[in-house]
Order: sequence, then C-alpha cells, then structure tokens
Amino acid sequence: MHNPITRALASVWNEIGTLFAEGGLSKQQLIPLLYTRSHGHYLARHRSAVINRRVRLFAVLFALLFIPWIGVDYQMLPSPLASDIAVLRLLSTVIFLAVGLSVTAENRWQHAGLRLAILMSVPLIFYLLVQRLSSSAVVDGYGLVLVEIYNLLPFLVVAGLAIFPLTVVESMMIGLVSLLVMGLGQQISANYHLHAFLPAAWILFLLLCVCVMSAATQLNYMTSLMRRVNIDPLTGAFTRQSGQELIDLYFLLAMEQQRPFTIMFLDLDHFKQINDNCGHDAGDAALKSAVAHLQSHLRRDDYVVRWGRSFY
Repeated sequence: MHNPITRALASVWNEIGTLFAEGGLSKQQLIPLLYTRSHGHYLARHRSAVINRRVRLFAVLFALLFIPWIGVDYQMLPSPLASDIAVLRLLSTVIFLAVGLSVTAENRWQHAGLRLAILMSVPLIFYLLVQRLSSSAVVDGYGLVLVEIYNLLPFLVVAGLAIFPLTVVESMMIGLVSLLVMGLGQQISANYHLHAFLPAAWILFLLLCVCVMSAATQLNYMTSLMRRVNIDPLTGAFTRQSGQELIDLYFLLAMEQQRPFTIMFLDLDHFKQINDNCGHDAGDAALKSAVAHLQSHLRRDDYVVRWGRSFY
C-alpha cells in the first residue's frame, strides 16, 4: 500500500495536472517544462540554438555597457576603489566579448549551457568582489547610491532568466545560486543587517518565481510551435518534411558517435479497402490507431514519420 506521503504527493500532482489542463496544458506537456530528460534531440538542438543566439547578443551588449560605467565609478567613488572596480570591469568585458564573439556549434547544449553559465556567473562574481572591495573603503554621498546599485546585480541575473526558454529546474538552480550569492555578498558587506536582507531576499525569490514562469512559458511556446509545424494533425506523427530533417540529424549523430542508425518503412495493408468499404472516417481512425500503437513502443529517440497517405 502507498504511504500517506505518497498519496498526498500523487494528489498534489493530479491537482497540478488538472489546473494546467484547464489552461490548455496537459501533464504530458508539463513534464518537458520541468526538466530536460524528456526532451528529444530535435527539441534540444533547437532550444540550444535559440539560447546560444540570445546569450551571444546579451554578452556583447553587456560588454558595451560595462566600459562606459568606469567614468561613473571615478566620479562617485574614491579613486583606489574606482581603479579596482575598473580592473574588474575590464576583465568582465573581455569575458563577455569571448562569450559573444566566439564561434561554436550553436545547436549543442554543451556550448549553450556553458555560455549561459558564464553569462550569469560574471555579474554574480563581479557583485561579490565589489562587495569585498567596498567593505574596506570609505564611501559616502553618491558613492553609497552607486554601491546600492551594485547590490541589484543578483536581481539583474534573476530577471535575465525571463528571456531564455529554460526548464523550471534550470531556472530554479540559477535563481537559488543568485539568492545564495546575494546572501554571501551581504555578509561580506560592512553594512549588513539581517532585517534589511530578509525583505530583499523575499523580493528576489518572488522575482525568481515570476521569471521561472516566464522562462517555462517561452519553452512551452517553443514546443507548441514546433509541434504545430512538424506534427501531422490527424495522426500525431511527424510530417514528411520534419521527418527528413530528423533523418539528417540522427544520421549525423550516428556518424559522430559511431552508433547504428536504422530506418524502418511501414505500409498499412488493405487501407484502400477500409476507405472504400467503411468510409474515410474509418480510414482516419485506422491511421490514428496504427500510429498510436507504434508510438506506444517507441524508445526516447525513436520517431514515427508519416511519409505518405498510409506509409510510415
């Protein structure tokens, strides 16, 4: 028998599935939004390409924005502190340019994930180092305002999650790291007060929840759009055009990984007789039943492609 905790978790999961189903999102569509294990190569490569392009764009933008701010630092901060921060800005700019201008295969998650991690890590490391430097310096006037602006960098990182099609697990990991970094930075700071940190941490967590939903919504939109374009509406199998792309993709993967690559062609027997004797509705039902039976026996990276009327 299931213990009470298992039953409670199952009940919560069913309620979540019901809630999303009322919004047009089934539990089968919800699972790919939580983690990447259920993503096929086709979706994974497209998502990686989108993330790669956006990371490169924002890395170049950050590089262009980091350098001019050096003048603001020298205007508002003591010269020794401004000089140290200028060095950090130059190093950060070099890293941003390396991420934004480097040329690699854009459709591989290893490259996209690494670039995204670097893009998110640089502002957090910059934040920690600025907190360490400013804690031992005498800052007053508008310099205090500037230091408070630097305290917003973890919020910037969390807000940046909203522009990428990330799973809930990926977004939460980056967001929680940002929250931990903010806590560490506040402890390093000379002006640390717990009663001031807790409200800021709560606001950051609320912002994280919103951005996680935004990132998951982007991912859902991407999967829905790909499904609408690439899936045959009658049977749920891939269309011939998308099937040709899948064949090209998996053939290249098989060549790279030295793994077998298999194509199986199937034709439904007596399909014309079903159409002629029982009508087109019965023929459509036979096609859907055949595809459903095939899909029930697929492995993770197997696909059914509708190549012709009754040819798969």
